[in-house]
Amino acid sequence: MYKLIKDISFYCSVLLIFVLISCGGDPEPKGNDKPVIIKNSSKLITPKGLQKVNLGDLLTVQVTGNEIGVDSIAVSYQQKQLIQLADSNFLLDSKMLNATGQVRLVVRVYLKNGKDEALYPKFNITPPAPEKVAYLKVKEYPHERSSYTQGLFFKDGQLFESTGEYGTSKLLKVDLQSGVASQSSDLPNDLFGEGMTYIGDTLYHLTYKAGKAFMYDMDFRQLQTFYYQGEGWGLTNIGDTLVMSNGTENITLRSKKDFSIYKTLAVHDDKGPVKNLNELEIIDGYLYANIYLTDKIAKIDLNNGAVVGILDLANIFTNRAAFSGSIDVLNGIAYKEGKVYVTGKNWPKLYEIKLVN
Repeated sequence: MYKLIKDISFYCSVLLIFVLISCGGDPEPKGNDKPVIIKNSSKLITPKGLQKVNLGDLLTVQVTGNEIGVDSIAVSYQQKQLIQLADSNFLLDSKMLNATGQVRLVVRVYLKNGKDEALYPKFNITPPAPEKVAYLKVKEYPHERSSYTQGLFFKDGQLFESTGEYGTSKLLKVDLQSGVASQSSDLPNDLFGEGMTYIGDTLYHLTYKAGKAFMYDMDFRQLQTFYYQGEGWGLTNIGDTLVMSNGTENITLRSKKDFSIYKTLAVHDDKGPVKNLNELEIIDGYLYANIYLTDKIAKIDLNNGAVVGILDLANIFTNRAAFSGSIDVLNGIAYKEGKVYVTGKNWPKLYEIKLVN
């Protein structure tokens, strides 16, 4: 009997050790190890969901602290505080955000018990429908048919052009009257050239998919190379700031010193994001952008990304049918002394136009 009890005790001990070993990897949490689920005392009343707000409208932001009560709230957008007040609701002017499309606020709620919590309302800011930008065709100039135009601008009266395609990308100084290049520099065959602009006496030039931007002097001697993520499409400048497109709806403002981004602006019209933004030019404080694969140029408010006007150039190339299959899309905007110049990839003409409104 004693031996039987001893045998049973032995086997029970083995079983207990097995169970402990099997469960040893996931011990039961104790005390402070137990997960704590925190439930906010505050709650967002408005706005709810992705509420649509017209640009310029007032948006009601209202929170509640339930039984605790709200002492004050502070509202921030993109890490910048917009307002702080001793209340649980207020009216926000949507223009204060300098944005269109989907935005997210941070509402910091200070409760009467001394605690604070964060809420994150999201909503869509929709600009009004863009106006039609009228124009008059003033003059035609010859344009080199082999030029797959990517960048176009004037500096000190001299027309500059950058062209694309692998194996044929160039930087050009062009005589406006004849369309003939007075100076040319070829890119390596493995680079597809894109937009170009200048700041001071320095040229800045993009490539399509290589993730490289180049600095040159005014005679196309390379000075420096920058690197960036994604594709390069259009490039212009506002003062000492570079403005770049990448084929999406996003415009980036970049440093001339190291090409770093310090602001991204999403471009929208009344229907939503405007994608395929290509060659760029600043005209009277607005950003004008070719919309790739169309005959349209968007006039963009750089304060908030709203498309405020559309320039439709579908009828500017009157004998387009005669060149069917040998020309590409509208691309290229230059501005000089109140005059606007436009052309396209492999187009035979460059057009001077006057914007009416």
